[in-house]
Amino acid sequence: WHNHLEQTKRFDLYKSLLRILIEQKLAYVCQCGRKQLKDGIYPGHCLEANHPLPEFFFSEVKNRNSKLSQHNFSIRFNLKKAKKFNLGQKAYQVIDVFRGCIKQVPETQCGDFVIWDKMDCPTYHFATVVDDILDAYPLIVRGEDLLESSGRQMALRRLMTSHQSILRFLQSFNSNLRKEEPIYAHHPLLVTKDSSVKLSKTLKSSPLQKIRLDRKDLWNEIKPFLADSKFGSKFGDENEEFLGSAA
Repeated sequence: WHNHLEQTKRFDLYKSLLRILIEQKLAYVCQCGRKQLKDGIYPGHCLEANHPLPEFFFSEVKNRNSKLSQHNFSIRFNLKKAKKFNLGQKAYQVIDVFRGCIKQVPETQCGDFVIWDKMDCPTYHFATVVDDILDAYPLIVRGEDLLESSGRQMALRRLMTSHQSILRFLQSFNSNLRKEEPIYAHHPLLVTKDSSVKLSKTLKSSPLQKIRLDRKDLWNEIKPFLADSKFGSKFGDENEEFLGSAA
């Protein structure tokens, strides 16, 4: 919370790591669109196609103020190739504070998933796993709407912390990175009155920090949910300083 990270400043790092994954056949170029998905699962049309990357792809300069580049392809993670870094098992296991041990099989959930999109940006899964490893977080707190993607992120994480070339690359940025797997806490969401849509910036919902300062009555109703007794008993006392930081 005290160290502010801008992912745009790590763009070159993400792309250099992507190059390694492609060179190691752990990721590949995909020219498919959403229409090729079958019930939300990618069937692997481009896995053996060996589509080439344009020569300029790794030489492009990314400027946060410039217009986004757009390509007719994305880069997908090769789950089959990465499986050996999960001891040959298809299921990936994560430990969650609220739900205990969770096992997920990305191959049956979504298939090979996109780690670099057509707008020439790393996807959430890719960037956040790199950040979590480099910044050595022992506990990762996020909304329960992201629970379904935990197996995908664990697949990436186990590869990155087990593949020696990739691990050495990451250690060149932080020799004290975290190889050990973190504990997760996928917390319940604050939703609209009809409980159908989560509060978000898109809905122009008030930030928790503003509610805490301006709406004491509402904050007192929300606070018990933020400091769930099971979560608090494991990771610290329920107090205003902790909740204020979390907000």
